[in-house]
Amino acid sequence: MKKFENRNVRVFISSIFRGMGKEREVLVRHVFPEIRRRCSERGIGFTEVDLRWGMTSEEVDKGLAVPICFQQIDNCQPFFLGLLGEYYGSTIQPNQIKTACADYPWIQKDYLDRSITELEMLYALFKVGQNRSDEQRQALVKQSLFYFLDPHYAEKLPKTERQDYIETDAAKRAKQQNLKRRLRQQGCQITEYQQPEDLKNLVIEPLWAKISEKFPDTLTEQQRADFEHEAFAASRQRVYIKRQADFDRLTKHAESDAVPLIISGESGSGKTALLSNWGAEYQENHPDTLVIWHFCGSSPNSTNPVELWRRIMLNLKSFFNWDDELPATPEAIKQQFGEWLAKATKPVILIIDGINQLEETPLTRGWLYSIPAKTRLFISTISAKDLPAEWQRWELPLLSSESARKDLIIEYLRQYGKKLNAQQMQTLLAQPQTANPLYLQVILEELRIFGEFEKLETHLEAYLQAKTIPALFEKVLAHLETDYQPEAYPHLVENALSLIWAARQGLEENELLELLGVPPAIWAPLYLALQNALVSRAGLLSFFHDYFRQAVENRYLSSGEKQQSWHLRLANYFEKQELDSRIATELPYQLQQAGENERLRNCISDIPMFLQLDKDNKEYELWGYWLGLEPEKTMVGAYEESLARYEEIGKPEEEILGDVLHDVGYFFEKAGYFDAAIPLLRRALAIKEVLGEEDSSTATSLNNLAELLRAKGDYDSAEPLYKRALEIDEKVLGAEHPDTARDLNNLAGLLESKGDYDNAEPLYKRALKINETVLGKQHPDTASSLNNLAALYYAKGDYDSAEPLLKRALEINETVLGKQHPDTASSLNNLAALYYAKGDYDSAELLLKRALEINDTVLGKQHPDTASSLNNLAALYDAKGDYDSAE
Repeated sequence: MKKFENRNVRVFISSIFRGMGKEREVLVRHVFPEIRRRCSERGIGFTEVDLRWGMTSEEVDKGLAVPICFQQIDNCQPFFLGLLGEYYGSTIQPNQIKTACADYPWIQKDYLDRSITELEMLYALFKVGQNRSDEQRQALVKQSLFYFLDPHYAEKLPKTERQDYIETDAAKRAKQQNLKRRLRQQGCQITEYQQPEDLKNLVIEPLWAKISEKFPDTLTEQQRADFEHEAFAASRQRVYIKRQADFDRLTKHAESDAVPLIISGESGSGKTALLSNWGAEYQENHPDTLVIWHFCGSSPNSTNPVELWRRIMLNLKSFFNWDDELPATPEAIKQQFGEWLAKATKPVILIIDGINQLEETPLTRGWLYSIPAKTRLFISTISAKDLPAEWQRWELPLLSSESARKDLIIEYLRQYGKKLNAQQMQTLLAQPQTANPLYLQVILEELRIFGEFEKLETHLEAYLQAKTIPALFEKVLAHLETDYQPEAYPHLVENALSLIWAARQGLEENELLELLGVPPAIWAPLYLALQNALVSRAGLLSFFHDYFRQAVENRYLSSGEKQQSWHLRLANYFEKQELDSRIATELPYQLQQAGENERLRNCISDIPMFLQLDKDNKEYELWGYWLGLEPEKTMVGAYEESLARYEEIGKPEEEILGDVLHDVGYFFEKAGYFDAAIPLLRRALAIKEVLGEEDSSTATSLNNLAELLRAKGDYDSAEPLYKRALEIDEKVLGAEHPDTARDLNNLAGLLESKGDYDNAEPLYKRALKINETVLGKQHPDTASSLNNLAALYYAKGDYDSAEPLLKRALEINETVLGKQHPDTASSLNNLAALYYAKGDYDSAELLLKRALEINDTVLGKQHPDTASSLNNLAALYDAKGDYDSAE
């Protein structure tokens, strides 16, 4: 947080209103959305100040137009964009002079005969009474852009339109030509254009060049890891009306030792804005505190819990200057996540916004409980019902206060130099649905880009007929269909948004263009008009709000058949592309959603697709696809056929084939298909032996095969494999390596299963010593070693030796992983089993109840560990004779 400068660009547009409406329309609807998109990618806020409407008639009559324009010019420095044609424009009226010139006496002295447009340009760029130095004025000149319309443009127009472009007053014509001459002499960058549409191509690059010069793209690789979240937060900080009571509530939690705080509320209620603004302020006021925020949905990977853990660990590593390397596998990242937070020597505040958007897999379930109690945790979500009941809850109120809504309206429009009159303001405030900040923001954005002031109130009333946010977005869709759908492409809006709706993670712009079959020039205006509805996450376009997704679904995809047809269209498209991570993410999903089960089966059993999913650590996702296809009937056979084709057609090198056989076999093992896994793992090992490989991967393969054989009860076959794995790791990694400790534990476990306690005990002790020395006495792997040795003593009936080890293991897990972690539940169950064996049923009951509560809450009521806890507790009641409780 606070790694990037808070960068904002404001551009003032100066021109007469008469005869320049088309130009301003091109700028607002085509040029500025593209500039805003580019700025967003660099974390730059962009605002254009276009005063086509925004000053009330009362303000103009009083002479406030000139002061308001000058104030906006000051706010926009150094960016100024001027448009000049042949028409000169109006001057200050006699009844306006006193107010208009009160703070600018130089106008009354020498420039009362000048148009308001010329006064804007004089004030911005010439020495006419301001306190700017020559250096400052030259900097403003350098950043300004001017566009002069072809003097003969009016000749091409119908007679009824020419009067807006031709100046009939000779004196005014002379003033207009003199102004153009002075701007050229001043050194301003001037471009001539033939017609308003030319501005689409003439403004974007020059304006972007000036913005880039002021805000160059100099982010380092490390900064880019957090950039999307920082930019997302900055976008929520531009217009925010602070409620001190809300900030005080969050600050109180940050400085307490209370359980985590859940902020809930309907979508659009302002949860993200509150957390991003409070978090920025708190970090500024507490530089010794590490504030980490993560906005789920701000990037393609932001909804992946593994990426969330990695981001947090990277922030910890940077802030505390740790030398630790991040773990390589998702399982290891999850295991060490809580440990890294526990190591923090200064306060850590963790903000996770939109946690309801996080993906959930068997691997990720229960990870919140690994966050240590000393980490101050803030979570926002639409609904808190699935989060721990004992955590604090705060439902964020809507903007029920009329004054709060009024402040937001004024502040939002003020950015663009606009305001509503009293009647328009009251019309807006009278509608209860405007209590939702998102609803209000959509309305204001639609008003902001509307150019006809005299029709503004009718426009406002039409939008307010929508009583919900999805209904409001449907009105937005209707106006997009009217304004951005050429005759040659009558369904452009529906088709584009339906494709984005169907995509799993969004679509690249070039993918969308190819699917739509439209040229960039046709798509660009619609795309730019959708800037507030779409978000680009690492180049993938998706919906910014779920409400907009609902509106698209309601308007275009009301039936299941329509939805499946769009998924099928994407499946057919992705199936033709070269396989990579993106295709592996989208293609199986699209086939599944389209109901194409046979094609899905062929897709996920294809060896290249399997290897890509395996490389991307998506084995849980792969298993999820198979579960929907009844894997017990077809999975093993499908992979066996695919492996045969892979060997016959692909003719892979032996080393590669060995790795493939191992990976498929290991997948079978994790899926519980032991009989199918064993021959593949044996073949993989045989290939390694022929190649003479003896490295840590060979040891892993040996361990995997040994585990399978042990699970089947074939101890005699498993034992030599465990011993070989231990021998290789001792030779390659050393006698004091954690993998060596793992091998020792595995071999000791096998010997224990065979009843060979005497030979198992020294192996367990050696593994424990390695973990204590290398990983530390408070490491979860140390706790596992303690549990293993204790289990051996328990099996021998040596309860006195087992009890202190089990207590130590429980203490480590509670301290490092937390009192609600599944590993803590396992420790509780182990200690309870010891008390049960000793006949201390009361102590065992307390521990079993705690374990059941943890598993029930963290893993769910249907999880096997929860069922095991229930069985353990029932057995205890049965032993006590409490048959009613046991039943």
